[in-house]
Amino acid sequence: MLKLIQTLESEGHRVYLWTDHNYGKLSKYHINESLTRKRYSIKNPLNLISYIRTKVIIERSKWIERLMAWTSNNNIKEINQVFDHYLRSSLSIFSNLKPDFFYCWNPFCCHYGIAYDVAKALSIKTKAIEWGYLPNTFILDNFGTLAKSEVYINNPLPSFSNERLDQFQSEGEGIFENLKNQSLSLYNQKASNLPIELIERKLNQIRILVLAIDEVDAGAIPIEHKDRFGLLPFHKSSFDQAQAISKVNPEYAVIFKAHPSHNKYKENKQIATNLWIVNGNPDELIDWADVVFCSGSKMEFSVLLRNKPLINFGAGLLYGKDCAYEIKKLSELDIVVSTALKKQDFNLKITSFKTFLGYLKNEYLFSY
Repeated sequence: MLKLIQTLESEGHRVYLWTDHNYGKLSKYHINESLTRKRYSIKNPLNLISYIRTKVIIERSKWIERLMAWTSNNNIKEINQVFDHYLRSSLSIFSNLKPDFFYCWNPFCCHYGIAYDVAKALSIKTKAIEWGYLPNTFILDNFGTLAKSEVYINNPLPSFSNERLDQFQSEGEGIFENLKNQSLSLYNQKASNLPIELIERKLNQIRILVLAIDEVDAGAIPIEHKDRFGLLPFHKSSFDQAQAISKVNPEYAVIFKAHPSHNKYKENKQIATNLWIVNGNPDELIDWADVVFCSGSKMEFSVLLRNKPLINFGAGLLYGKDCAYEIKKLSELDIVVSTALKKQDFNLKITSFKTFLGYLKNEYLFSY
């Protein structure tokens, strides 16, 4: 984060850090605490206009549902008070500092995500920050993260010249070789404990791994909200998706691997004849699988880096970029799995992936 701040300073910006944590090395950038506690008075006509405008534009219902899920508090009155506090504190900060830009870490998180939406409502330029898809990088996205990101669904590569694409391909080749078989997981997870039934392959068994999307399963993206339909167009959660996959073919042996953040499925257990919940190291589970379902996670990269076919059952990061096998209709599931098992055009998908890696490094990610 320090390198990003210093880069912004070198471009002539004055930087303030608004955070709930105390970062010693960054303390000189911290916003004065009095600003975060200062009451936002709507008696001031200009403040009242901003307050009304923000209240009209922001999706209050979305944030109320997110807050209830993330705090495990279903008291509507209390949650509304929390929302109003975050809304007013955001307006107070922005009215006092009058920033030209607001960089927000993971706008799906409630406190600063509400501030992110307030900034947009006030026509403050925004960028979303998150851990990057490559080691030692950040995402700096003009639109948001996950399905709201500028690189989800949209394929940016056709806008570049053939010469530039060749450069991406060349650099991506080196990135791929350096990362091949490495772990990209940010979490230190224990070894996976496979059930006895899944250790030795049975005749005709097709091994499928479903990797969960934490923001959806944690409730950060409400089930009926349009943001969820990008990541999970056919199911209300990653677990629902795993259950649906297991019912398609009795020869499928399906493991559902919950995301370690906000994990509601901590107990390893068998759910159905051919469906299991298994926690632990995702790389070990990828190695176990024949094909992997993943949409909206850095683990999409790990799947291809470990030479396994990736299936997008929703708008993953690699969706629409010729890197993954894609299911666009429920009726296609068994056919797409069969195609992925045969690794049809898999080498072309790896080539596309390498080109995209080069693009990310050169055009999209911030390296630190």
